[in-house]
Amino acid sequence: RDRLRSRGLGDVYKRQAEGNSGVVDVAERCLNYPYVYGATGPDKFDCSGLVYYCYKLSGKYTGARLTAAGYKNIAAPITQEQAVPGDLVFFTRKNGVTHHVGIYVGNGLMIHAPKPGDYVKYGTIERTNETVSFGRLSNTIQKE
Repeated sequence: RDRLRSRGLGDVYKRQAEGNSGVVDVAERCLNYPYVYGATGPDKFDCSGLVYYCYKLSGKYTGARLTAAGYKNIAAPITQEQAVPGDLVFFTRKNGVTHHVGIYVGNGLMIHAPKPGDYVKYGTIERTNETVSFGRLSNTIQKE
């Protein structure tokens, strides 16, 4: 948090009383854990495993663990302007493959597990060679 505050982004931590703020709270507790392909926590994650863990622990999702593309398929599409902390950010290559997902925290930032050798961290949502889209899993309670 101090890193973001020093960059003038302290308002990122003001959460709405409703919505998906619990998802962000769980995600913040996962910061600095290592990326491990296929991992779903509690101390290592890949991108979709982080989403699964944070949504499940916050009580916002009880379905099966999915891939980034799987979450995009079940999320309600929203615009960046409609996105609130806890919504999902999807990254799709020019070939149409959605390969990455992060948890939006506001102000153009997300928490994500980027790649092997890296760790769960804050990142920007800007990409030059990919399509960025947003989705909402609010109150997505499904049977496993």
